[in-house]
Amino acid sequence: MVEAGSKKKGSSALLRSPDFLIVAAGLLATVLLLPPLRGILAGAPLVAFLSVMVLFLVPGCLGARWLLGEHVRGLAILPAGFALSTGIFAFLGVPMMMLGIGMTVYLFACVLVVGVSMGAGLAAASRGDGAAEIRYGESAGVLWVPFGILAAGLVLVGRLKTPNVYDDMWVYLSYVREFIGSEHLARFEPYFGGPTGLSRLKINGWLLEQAALSQVSGLDPVEMVIWYLNPALVVVCLVAIYALARVLFESETAGVLAGCLCAVYFSTHLGASVMQPGSEFAARLAEDKYAARFLFLPVALMAAALFARHRKKAYLLFFGCVCWAVVGVHPIGYAILGLALAGFGVVYLVTHLRERAAWFSIAALGATGASIVALPLLLVPATGTPLADLLRASDISSGDPRVIANMVFVRPEREKLWEFADGSYVMHPALIFEDQVVMAAFVIGVPFLLWRVRRSLAAQFLLGMLLLSTVVVYVPRIATFVGDNLVLPWQIHRLAWVLHLSALLTICFLIWEIIRFVMNRLQSFRGARRVAPFLPTLVVVSLMALAVPPAMAGAFESSQSNRMPPENLGIGFDPIYPWLRDNVDEPSVLMAPDVTNTIIPAWSANANVISLRGGLLFPVLEKLQARTNNAIQPPEGSLAVFAFYHITPDPRDKLELLRRHDADYVMVIEGSRVEERLQDIPGVTPIKTPPSSRYNLYDVDQKRIGG
Repeated sequence: MVEAGSKKKGSSALLRSPDFLIVAAGLLATVLLLPPLRGILAGAPLVAFLSVMVLFLVPGCLGARWLLGEHVRGLAILPAGFALSTGIFAFLGVPMMMLGIGMTVYLFACVLVVGVSMGAGLAAASRGDGAAEIRYGESAGVLWVPFGILAAGLVLVGRLKTPNVYDDMWVYLSYVREFIGSEHLARFEPYFGGPTGLSRLKINGWLLEQAALSQVSGLDPVEMVIWYLNPALVVVCLVAIYALARVLFESETAGVLAGCLCAVYFSTHLGASVMQPGSEFAARLAEDKYAARFLFLPVALMAAALFARHRKKAYLLFFGCVCWAVVGVHPIGYAILGLALAGFGVVYLVTHLRERAAWFSIAALGATGASIVALPLLLVPATGTPLADLLRASDISSGDPRVIANMVFVRPEREKLWEFADGSYVMHPALIFEDQVVMAAFVIGVPFLLWRVRRSLAAQFLLGMLLLSTVVVYVPRIATFVGDNLVLPWQIHRLAWVLHLSALLTICFLIWEIIRFVMNRLQSFRGARRVAPFLPTLVVVSLMALAVPPAMAGAFESSQSNRMPPENLGIGFDPIYPWLRDNVDEPSVLMAPDVTNTIIPAWSANANVISLRGGLLFPVLEKLQARTNNAIQPPEGSLAVFAFYHITPDPRDKLELLRRHDADYVMVIEGSRVEERLQDIPGVTPIKTPPSSRYNLYDVDQKRIGG
């Protein structure tokens, strides 16, 4: 009887084990993706996406549970597991991209990793491994309701926003499309079909993972990333903010409160501009640099805070894994993480000068973070490429790197840099001083942090991040040195992401301390005791009510910024693009307006274009040439596209351009003068495509036009 009872108790404990639940979710996802159910669920793309995402998360969630132990449980394990899984699968693919191995081999390796992880998870669950959860105060309770509502609102904004024609999202999606089914990963770039050479693409596991998610789920990469992955990342990143605040402030309620307050801030900072923080958060998280900003930075800081407070090796190991993972996403993530930890380290050591353990903690964090330096040191002898060239290759977009380096100085409307007469520069003050929340962090937040800095790790973290990042981006000599030697000029404003995060969390910390003080006071009054636990929720709901008008206006402006008159159809989803995907079976050259060229390879792996982003280059070409002593010249393809659509009226000249660039197809605006001129060119015939919102497509017979 006793033995039977103990077995029953053991079985019950196994079924309740978090490790077992993770493995069970992975097994269910596997079943849903197998052929019998896959066909049945073909009309339920969300189920397919969620299934493949569960499998993606299994290794990371199990690893995060084992490494972060009792301090990161429940919903907080989601961003930690996502970051760790990203690192695992990214660096699994780096050698394959370096060697040009096929996608099939990468997928097989991913399946092997997931299978081994589930086996290890079952073994851990059967042994009952794991420590008891450390609770940070009382449960947040009803405060999770506004958290969920705010997350759903930001998800909706992301779903309504289509990337604009020149947005980086289309460049990334072009590489994702190129990876799918590829026999030689990262060997060819998607726009012109040429070899990639050495570029950041070779270590960008983030794009390879998106291609794998698309191929396994069966979803088109454009639809999967924009309609499913990006909204999912909104939730994950909001939970990452909660997890970081929960650890810093040592309170479950404070963590949820911080997540709500940040969501309110993002909801009120939406708009057509790509520089709006809310628009970046809601609609651009699938881009590697924003994933580094909103996901990997909070997760890494959470691990660093845990190690500084508890000094467990497992926390240091997890921190190191995230540092390596973020380099497989975007190098700027490593730069902002290093800046944040350097600021914390300075303040932490100043407040613990005589504590040997404090010096050990900062040295251990610094050495672990610096271990990533081994990656370029391995790449330089392996490739024979100087380190400076590796840094210049940090942008995966095709084009002259000198254009990227100087464009930030000739487009003042973007307000990223403020240049002085002596050639030095700082981040544009408008990015900070027009933000009332950030200014409040300086005016009232800094004195508050200074008051608590001696006894609060959270204050040490936030004060160090806030002050050092401000010095780096706003002291001219320092900002210029960093921009010219350590990062690149256009990345200076990205270093201020550390300043922005610390400012938001400082305000959250201040509000939480005020609320906690009032709650403690209310406990002294018998009639108010029942109201006190609901005070954080009342504060959040009040702010949500105030935020509704600006949030609605910003969401509408954001959704309308991607529309094109007169049909008001999203230009990223013109019916002609899926037609190119389904009907262009061989590598082909497409003469198309420059405004479409960023999008076309994102839909069709076989459609190569002639020009890329020439529409951004020509308006500022004279300024760029003046800055570089005429070193920058427009690419021949961009000149040809500009001439074909805007200059050359003679059909014979258009014929010559089609012949010179060996075009197989021509895309023109319906009813335009260019389309009228095509009627006079032999060998150019219209193609029947689905009704387009704007364009017509023509086939080009090179033999006939050559004759």
